[in-house]
Amino acid sequence: MIARSFGLLLVSATLAAQADQSASSAQKPTYALQHGLSPGTSYGWALSTEAFLEQAGSVATAGGAAASGGAGSAGTETSHIRIVLHFALQIQAAKDGLLDAAHRVVRVEAKADTKLAKVQFDSAQTGSDPGAMKPLAALVGKTFVVTLDSKGRILKVHPPQELAAGAQEQLGVSDFDTLFSPWFLPLPEGAVAVGASWDANVKFLDPGFGGDGNCKLVQKLARVDGNLAYFERKLDVPKPQRKGMQLTVEQADGSAQFDRNTGRLVQSILEMKSKTTQPIGGGRSITTSSRVLVRADAEALPATATAAPATNPANAANGAAAEATGSPRK
Repeated sequence: MIARSFGLLLVSATLAAQADQSASSAQKPTYALQHGLSPGTSYGWALSTEAFLEQAGSVATAGGAAASGGAGSAGTETSHIRIVLHFALQIQAAKDGLLDAAHRVVRVEAKADTKLAKVQFDSAQTGSDPGAMKPLAALVGKTFVVTLDSKGRILKVHPPQELAAGAQEQLGVSDFDTLFSPWFLPLPEGAVAVGASWDANVKFLDPGFGGDGNCKLVQKLARVDGNLAYFERKLDVPKPQRKGMQLTVEQADGSAQFDRNTGRLVQSILEMKSKTTQPIGGGRSITTSSRVLVRADAEALPATATAAPATNPANAANGAAAEATGSPRK
């Protein structure tokens, strides 16, 4: 009798726990996260890329071991580079249900403290000297057109027709997608609950790693507070494809805030700390310790800024979008 009563109590407790779990699951809200891409929409945002590098050379000794940072070695060099591009963005409808996001560069900030250059430049300051960053400074007033699908996925980036020689190199990108993927962050296909995660590929790596520069990005909906959704982000950095290069990743993650009401990013951050060793022949190698911080921030446009209407890339020669004429931001 006692055993039977105990069994009934156990069954009742199990059923009650399952009912509680079912009710909790049923009550867990889900959220649809979508980019706001209505044609005619215009606003401002800024992309900031900052890199801290420490490079140490080494040479092989007579015994075959490597000497580093001492006599006969290449020594150690440090450098710091920070570039900020401020954009005025305007969305326009394109062919086949696609969208063109015209990004007019309204301001450029550049700081370089390296062995080869010392620069402190801000295009918003009269008389500011870009020095070696002159190709980058020439981006002011130029327009990039980013072709998107309805989900906000980048299909193609059309650079300005008259891109100053050296500008792409100074931006440190082999593919212009890298400039805009921090803003058009990948979102889940359907509604998700807090705790859900989804994968996507993003352009992040320096082309020096070899390959196409893609990294797997895992994003998690950490919490929702009113209209703001908060993401946790982790990068899965692939092994470098350049022969002989060794990579140790110490950190590769970040966060993001997304406004569900406007369908726009508020802020995204990705940070990577790593160490690479690359043989350079003759028993020598170079080890580079780096910290790279990439962030995108929503911002108000200066009163004098204009958003450029997008030009259909299909009408531009060689796949480059024609420069658009600015119109006052509404």
